[in-house]
Amino acid sequence: MPEKRIIELESRIAFQEYQLSELNDQIADQQKQILELKSVLKTIVERITTSSGGSFSAEHSVDERPPHY
Repeated sequence: MPEKRIIELESRIAFQEYQLSELNDQIADQQKQILELKSVLKTIVERITTSSGGSFSAEHSVDERPPHY
C-alpha cells in the first residue's frame, strides 16, 4: 500500500514539473512578444513625432481646434 502511494506522489510531482516547464516556456514566449510590441510602438511614436515636425503632444492635439474651424 505505501509503495502505491509513493508511485502516485511521484507521478503527481512529474506532472507538476511538466506543467511548470510548459508555463515557463509560455512566459518566455510572452516576454519576446512584449519586447517586439515595445519596439513596434517605439517606432510608431518616432514616426508620429517625426511626421509632425517634433511638435507632437497629446495635450496640444486635444486642445487645438482643427484647421477647418
